[in-house]
Amino acid sequence: GKNLGAYGEGGALTTNDDEVAKLARALRSHGETTRYLHKYVGYNYRMDGIQAAVLNVKLRHLDEWTSKRQRFSALYRETLADTRVTLPEDSPEAECVYHLFVAYVAGSRDEVRKDLEERGVQTAVHYPRPVHLQQAFAEFGYKEGSLPHTEWACQTVMSMPLYPEIVKYAASCLAEIAGNS
Repeated sequence: GKNLGAYGEGGALTTNDDEVAKLARALRSHGETTRYLHKYVGYNYRMDGIQAAVLNVKLRHLDEWTSKRQRFSALYRETLADTRVTLPEDSPEAECVYHLFVAYVAGSRDEVRKDLEERGVQTAVHYPRPVHLQQAFAEFGYKEGSLPHTEWACQTVMSMPLYPEIVKYAASCLAEIAGNS
């Protein structure tokens, strides 16, 4: 998952498909398939040794960190069960590692965020503007209203904190603000 960050650029891809692996190797190295032959437009995504060393140490803790995030998410779900807060559903086919814990509260997201901030709970809006409305994607011709669910999510959802010192308090504050359904 995305919860394993380096101190610079770094990442990993796992696949059991040889063609996907071959393409990924080429794309990470400027699209080069053999020395001096660039079959694709690629990027410089080669990880240096320092980043690899950092990630090697952090990887040992990933299961523990994931378990904590799952427990924190369960606490949010339990605390917010009888409120007007809508949370994403977990899929039985996948294990969620909760990079973010996103919540929707009917009404004004910004008012709820302000109320939480006044209580010392910081929230975040990670995607305030939909990708399809960003200037970089203008050539695709999307206009406001083209993807209404995406636009709705960008205007209404917020991410709650997932660190141990505040999860219980943050969940109870949000439950109090959101009230009963």
